[in-house]
Amino acid sequence: MDNSKIIWLSIDSTILYDDDEPQTFTLKTEGKLSIKNDMLYIMYEESELSGMKGDKTLLKISENSFSMRRYGANTLELNFTPNEETTSFYNTPQGRMPISCHTNELEICLEPLRVQVKYDLVIAGYTKSKNEMNIEIYTKN
Repeated sequence: MDNSKIIWLSIDSTILYDDDEPQTFTLKTEGKLSIKNDMLYIMYEESELSGMKGDKTLLKISENSFSMRRYGANTLELNFTPNEETTSFYNTPQGRMPISCHTNELEICLEPLRVQVKYDLVIAGYTKSKNEMNIEIYTKN
């Protein structure tokens, strides 16, 4: 039995590379929400805006944890834990690169469902960015 339901997501992302102007992106899309073992799973498709059209992203949310996994031509897993650094790999058609993620702030609200995270990324030891992501989830009526 499928316990999933269709939802709407609004994802606002801001990326700041060194002294450049911040780059801001907004994605509004439909997704699918499932609940298993007190964990929320949200799956949605990336758009042309992200440059990863056709890839799928899975968000895992609990009261005190948040992770993001991307599947498709580009694969990535980011785990967000306040004041901790995690490492993984970013796989693209151009190759595999190590990525580290240091979570500065993480706020999760379950009613209404939203996630706010501020984090620093270092890709392949060279590309450094400060990032902020705000996700709001709405039930589809």
